[in-house]
Amino acid sequence: MLIPKLPDTVSYKFRTFIFGLATVVSIIVAIVISNFMSDSIVQTIMWIVFSLFTVIFLSMTVYSGIKAHFINE
Repeated sequence: MLIPKLPDTVSYKFRTFIFGLATVVSIIVAIVISNFMSDSIVQTIMWIVFSLFTVIFLSMTVYSGIKAHFINE
């Protein structure tokens, strides 16, 4: 499964923080890869992979933030 699953005991505010941190790390890794990789095919593949990670983590951040807001954590 692509979407990370956390135990139900983890609060949504904490999930928002963790997924937000993962989003930032994924963006930084994608930028580093795009600047320092020499082979264009590998660079393109890695860029696509980390872009997908960024989209997944960003969507989970937004979802957790909205969920935390509506259940008033």
